[in-house]
Amino acid sequence: MADILVSDDQNFIRMLLKKILEHEGHNVILSENGDKTLELLKQNKPSIVITDIFMPGEMNGEDVINELKSNYPEINVIAMSASENFPFKEAKPDIFMEKPFKGHELIHAVNSLLSENPAVSVGEV
Repeated sequence: MADILVSDDQNFIRMLLKKILEHEGHNVILSENGDKTLELLKQNKPSIVITDIFMPGEMNGEDVINELKSNYPEINVIAMSASENFPFKEAKPDIFMEKPFKGHELIHAVNSLLSENPAVSVGEV
């Protein structure tokens, strides 16, 4: 399956998403802020980054999305926030999910992005 980087400042959210995604067979890398997410991208090339928008630190989720779209255009991005219809100023995520959402909604979003990327296999081989 796919390598997925999850970035959220709330440990509970990170652990919950990790459990959901690993149950589907994905390898999950965790980050608690935007700065660490960009640092992890220097060593890992996930198929998808799932990031919260509002996080502490120098880089919030919108900054991460801008960096990803500029320097890693091959990586798909799912943004999540409790604020519906976040007004992205620059780059936009591939998918926006309003919190709270259900596990099956996350899996559907991930699978839809993976099915668009032929380099990543979806399902059993």
